[in-house]
Amino acid sequence: MAARNAKRREKFAVPEPVSDAQGMAVDEWVPNYGRQCEVCGETPCVSGVRDGKVVYDGSMCGACTWGEDACLDPANW
Repeated sequence: MAARNAKRREKFAVPEPVSDAQGMAVDEWVPNYGRQCEVCGETPCVSGVRDGKVVYDGSMCGACTWGEDACLDPANW
């Protein structure tokens, strides 16, 4: 009987939480020219794409997101 209850508990076990790094994994960073950076007003803002879908639609440009002036150019993302 204890073995059956153990199997039942396994069936309804809570899954392991996904870390922030795994949850925010993206295939590529793409520019979003439709938004201005909320910090400095530059365009484009940073968006993250995973499996062809936007999973992160940022409100900051590359320079403000990564803290490097060179990242204002999307080619450096």
